[in-house]
Amino acid sequence: MSGQSVTILGGGIAGLTAAWQLSHFDIEVHLIEKDYFLGGHAIQYNCKATEKCEQCDACTVEKMLKNVAESTKIQTHLAADVQEIKRNKNFELEFSQKPIFSGQTEQEALAQAFTQSPISDLILRGFSVWNQPLYALNQDKISQLSNEEIKSVLKLDIDLKKTAQKKSLNSQAVILATGFQPFNPCLKSFYNYEHSENIVTALDLEQSKKEKGLYLNPANSKIPYKTAFIQCVGSRNEEFGHLWCSQVCCPYALRIAQVMQSENPDMDITFYYMDIQSIGMDSPKFYEECQSKFRFIRNIPVDISPEHNGSVFIRYLDEQSSQVKKEDYDLVVLSIGITPGNDNERLARLCNVSINQDGFFQGQEEVNSSLSQQEGVFLAGTTTGPKSIAKSIAHTGQTVQEVIKYLGVE
Repeated sequence: MSGQSVTILGGGIAGLTAAWQLSHFDIEVHLIEKDYFLGGHAIQYNCKATEKCEQCDACTVEKMLKNVAESTKIQTHLAADVQEIKRNKNFELEFSQKPIFSGQTEQEALAQAFTQSPISDLILRGFSVWNQPLYALNQDKISQLSNEEIKSVLKLDIDLKKTAQKKSLNSQAVILATGFQPFNPCLKSFYNYEHSENIVTALDLEQSKKEKGLYLNPANSKIPYKTAFIQCVGSRNEEFGHLWCSQVCCPYALRIAQVMQSENPDMDITFYYMDIQSIGMDSPKFYEECQSKFRFIRNIPVDISPEHNGSVFIRYLDEQSSQVKKEDYDLVVLSIGITPGNDNERLARLCNVSINQDGFFQGQEEVNSSLSQQEGVFLAGTTTGPKSIAKSIAHTGQTVQEVIKYLGVE
């Protein structure tokens, strides 16, 4: 080893890509992830192929996670929260790491509890077989339970006396790859997201398919034959100051709908939208195909109301008649947008870097947003703004080149 070290904050697709690419150089690589599992939001996405590959890049995330999991040159720190970053000659990082139960006996105990626990979210499971370890004990949840409740779930030997550990690292460079926060649909109360199992986000739907293998109605695990997608939920929204387009929601939702209809050709799917944004290199052709399969209503609903029979009513203003219309659906999918990470302001202070007016990290240059204003601190992926998986990977490649140049490594 050259004696040089790089610490990457964030284990989503940008963080994984940075770690994997840097591991090919004579550098010590540390990857710090605040969650119990690597992969971020992207590892929760499903393949969107029907008759052919749709270039959704879900498989790319899976492969990158596998690469990092199998690498002996990347040191991963899960469930870790960076608390202090000092800059002398190098960067001194201090972080707290929650207990990780990675032993075989511990994992067997958690696997058994995962299938039997009546308490939701107490035992967590990764979304990929390459999540190592695959099961985790949710420390935030366990602190809310009594000893009796814990013992009723965790019947095998797990040391619950383990506490968080304080750790430190010394690195010559830091990469901020902390990703984004999906918009919280509860902030738009008239969508009633919290009040019906049949009003879900696109991410909820993806997580459900990971578990069940099909896109099903969450309330009864049946096929939702009449489904509505609501676009721009939290994006291009003046009320919240989110004036940007999230770039990924249109192609993402259309590809989900395409898979849903390929699984069940009789499915009736409607899109409520403002504008359909670019959906890839084959955009005009793909959109034309979608228009022949789905109904498009260029209007954002006035409100969404769950009914006692499980159906969901959508009210919207019809452009032609100027009348409010009402339609019922089995399932309503909210295409939530990309918003800045919750930790951006805190991390900006720790690293002495800037955030822009939208809340994302500010690049030093418009053309090259991989460079921050702080020497030795670099930016990757959606930390600088909305991007697709492919664009996040490309941006991270540029970031890695800047890091290599900065370290003078060949």
